[in-house]
Amino acid sequence: MDTSLPSEPASRTGLSHLVRSLGPGIMMAAAAVGGSHLVASTKAGAIYGWQLAALILLVNLFKYPFFRAGVQYTVGTGNSLIQAMKD
Repeated sequence: MDTSLPSEPASRTGLSHLVRSLGPGIMMAAAAVGGSHLVASTKAGAIYGWQLAALILLVNLFKYPFFRAGVQYTVGTGNSLIQAMKD
């Protein structure tokens, strides 16, 4: 007697595998970023399209020196940024 489960058709196997593999990734993104941010960013992309791409690049360009300064401070002093905020 054959106890194996019936296999899915070949066309559905690829799609169902894709859906199953996306599930954990979407859950991790929602947990790390927040579900509302994921919805807001996709809605903004739908409304404004590529118009926001220049703004995103500009913001990342301006925030880079601050991230770099934080790393240089922690390497130079041996203190964390949290310890620096306390002092």
